[in-house]
Amino acid sequence: MDETHTCLRDQILPHHRQADAESLGNILKSMFVVDRIYRPKEIISDMADRYRIDISYTQAWRAKTYVINALQGSPEESFGILREYCHNLELKNPGTMVRIDVDLENRFKFFFMCMGCSIRGFQQFCRPVICIDASHLKGKYLGSFFIAVAKDGNNQIYPLAFGIGHKEGLDTWTPFLTYLRMCIGDLPDLTIISDRHHSIIAAVANVMPHARHGFCNFHIKGNMRSQFKNTKHIEGIFWRAAKAYRLTDFQAAMNRIARVNPAAAIYLTDIGYDRWARAHFGGWRYNIMTTNIAESFNALTRTARALPITILVEFLRSTLQHWFFNRRNMAGERSHPLTPWAEDKLARHVFKFVNMIVKPINMQQYEVHDSRQQVFIRKIHQIVSSDIDTYNIMAGRQAFAINYQEGAYRFHDAYQFRVHMSLRTKMDTLTVIRNKLTFSQRAIFRTTCFGHLLDLVEPRFSAVFIQAMLLRMINRGNPDREMWFRINGVEFRFSPVEFALVTGLIFGEDMDMSSYVDCTDTPRLREQYFPNIHRLLSHGEIEEAFDNEVWGDNDDDAVKFAVLCI
Repeated sequence: MDETHTCLRDQILPHHRQADAESLGNILKSMFVVDRIYRPKEIISDMADRYRIDISYTQAWRAKTYVINALQGSPEESFGILREYCHNLELKNPGTMVRIDVDLENRFKFFFMCMGCSIRGFQQFCRPVICIDASHLKGKYLGSFFIAVAKDGNNQIYPLAFGIGHKEGLDTWTPFLTYLRMCIGDLPDLTIISDRHHSIIAAVANVMPHARHGFCNFHIKGNMRSQFKNTKHIEGIFWRAAKAYRLTDFQAAMNRIARVNPAAAIYLTDIGYDRWARAHFGGWRYNIMTTNIAESFNALTRTARALPITILVEFLRSTLQHWFFNRRNMAGERSHPLTPWAEDKLARHVFKFVNMIVKPINMQQYEVHDSRQQVFIRKIHQIVSSDIDTYNIMAGRQAFAINYQEGAYRFHDAYQFRVHMSLRTKMDTLTVIRNKLTFSQRAIFRTTCFGHLLDLVEPRFSAVFIQAMLLRMINRGNPDREMWFRINGVEFRFSPVEFALVTGLIFGEDMDMSSYVDCTDTPRLREQYFPNIHRLLSHGEIEEAFDNEVWGDNDDDAVKFAVLCI
């Protein structure tokens, strides 16, 4: 037998038989980094480029499986340690509820987990609206991944409960919702938002009959687009109908849909207005009109859903730990109870409301005027006390009114419904001053108490601060001559004129400012520049005179007028 080896060293034969799963796996271990999806085609390409080894798709798949099992454990091993992991999880996290259901042969049937921190936070601080959804698992045994999420006070995703079982159906949704109800209890105003899967509808009706069940409008829109032609141009009208607060606005939008596409209007009617329209919904949906927050969390777990079950559960636990730690730190840095989202939303609403005029009709009706129309708001139940503990958001064209309970902080009736807000210092005035004054005149102006305004960038007026101060107004003394505020336990007194000078708020048009103006002598500037005006000068008249006058070298008068314009 001739034992002489005749194969060339650089010869590459297809599908090396010696490249078994273990050998390839030991080479590939370093390439499996966190959050990387390493596909068999990429393994084939890397082995050919780096090691000049030609392997088949089957070899690449087996090598990948070997590495994953070596790093994470096999799916069978993961199921074996799941019960021990859950015992320690409940032991170290008070209030956590974990359930593992098995069949008569002691085989895995369903898994449920709800962390104690999620339960406490939802019960005490979150809006009682829960979005539920299911997605597919991608591991060896497949199945479905069930989630229940809400929104926290900063309008962020708030994970509540998780479940793992076989395909989505009544026998999986029923235990998931049953365990969820055991965790959160029977909340009086609970709302469930989901898609229109028949098993979800049946399970919610059986397990949580007290809860209001609404449908995801994004799914309804998608179904409407797939079933009917030419619906894209009515999608905007559909969203207007879904988000409308008032029945009149909802009906107007539905009438437009019926005229353009009668079949789509019949489809929406058959679903039931109370399932998708905010105006007809029997409970509170707030601003949660879709299950997008559930879909977003499903996207986050896209890679993790291919992991063995215990590793997947650990991924969920570590995600909650990371999120809650960061949010707790953010909340600890806040100087007041409002979250950034709520503060921004309140500021935008106050900016819209600032020029509205609210007139009382009776103790429960108020007439709200804005620049476009009159809005009537009925049955006001919002009460503001030293600690705001009861609130209902009542909206009609972004208008609102607040009725104050006797004994709580309240405005004086003369001021409560007539507030005109103006900001006297305007950026265009500073621009005129910069352009009008000469270099030497600007130097003189900088020596005044207003000189720093020349370097001022455009400020943002904080109407929230003014509103917060007004909410702390109390009844004391003579309300026609004194305004009292209680802030952090300290009481402050202003006259109406002093308050107007500080805040820019003017109450009524008959405010007497004469006590703040020395009128004993006729000012020279008035005689020289306003000889024909024998009344109080307006700010606009002073600005106009300053802008029209050619000052030249008259530095003294130019700077005086610039100060008056401020």
